[in-house]
Amino acid sequence: MKGQTRGKGILSSGAGRTHYDIAFIGHYTKDTIVTSSGVRVVDGGAFNYGAQATARMGLKVAACTRLSKEDFHVLDELKQLGVEVFARSTPSSTCLRLEYTTADVDERTIYVTGNAGPFTPREVRDLEARLFVIGTSIRGEVNLEVIEELAKKNAAIAADVQGFVRVARQVEDAQQGSVSSSPQGASSCPQVSSSPQVSSCPQVSSSPQVEDARQGRGRGRGKLVYEEWPEKRAVLARVDILKTDAVEAEILTGRADIRAAAKMLSELGPQEIVLTHRDGVLIYAEGRFHEEGFFPEKMIGRSGRGDTCLASYAAKRLSASPAEAAKWAAALTSLKMEAEGPFRRNLGEVEDLLRERYRG
Repeated sequence: MKGQTRGKGILSSGAGRTHYDIAFIGHYTKDTIVTSSGVRVVDGGAFNYGAQATARMGLKVAACTRLSKEDFHVLDELKQLGVEVFARSTPSSTCLRLEYTTADVDERTIYVTGNAGPFTPREVRDLEARLFVIGTSIRGEVNLEVIEELAKKNAAIAADVQGFVRVARQVEDAQQGSVSSSPQGASSCPQVSSSPQVSSCPQVSSSPQVEDARQGRGRGRGKLVYEEWPEKRAVLARVDILKTDAVEAEILTGRADIRAAAKMLSELGPQEIVLTHRDGVLIYAEGRFHEEGFFPEKMIGRSGRGDTCLASYAAKRLSASPAEAAKWAAALTSLKMEAEGPFRRNLGEVEDLLRERYRG
């Protein structure tokens, strides 16, 4: 989709030939959230946060995901919202343990304790949409071959950089002197029952990563850390909207100034940059900056902030300017952070907050 005239919305042509307005690609994640107030398990995944928000915006939404059958219950709510789900059953879901050790919600340590394995080009080949949103947690979930398959379509591509710069590395237990793929005391994915019927992604032969999951090996498990991204230029050349946060942007560019970092990232290919930070979101699009704050009345649902912000911005860009989409995404994400899990408020509340806090 690179190089097309965009007009007010991100796509000004081709909508009549596509099936969905927006399609999300990414793992379901079973998130164990550890804070000073206790431990709780939440159904996560960027595809889940994004599909929930955009379906409530009235768009025609598809979601392609990978997860264990024991976690298919999470797809029920999406189906009730009208989302068409293409789910591939895997031996294990991707399971994350997010530890918040201070009052600063941006300071967290994340461990991978289960991995659903990589997507393949075949799983997205027949999926058509005006806009694809890639929301991944760890490198290898969506590789360059999958992105190249999406780039063949008459569609825009949005992607969150976190799933390309974060890798899982085993950590050493200082007390035991051994190497482990999870923190001391962490267990495997909690068991959840219920299995609704959903469309299946095409079956493909097993990859080494999937075989590792079947055999219980450690690949794709451990503490999430940032590492150099060898395919950075190849991927970014095919992405229209790139989501990053302030930390990731500095890692990729070496610039702590978020505006300078956003411009540098745009020079690598993406025409629009969505950069979140603890106070709000910065958009760089069409050579201009747009910055809006987050205004949650209470901070409960930090997990999924970036996923929700990218999805709501990209979805709004199908029909609105970058400035309008920035305000919309900031308002919707603010409301999402007031509760655990995906955005489940009504759009009237988003409009009310826009009038109250995002005038001008």
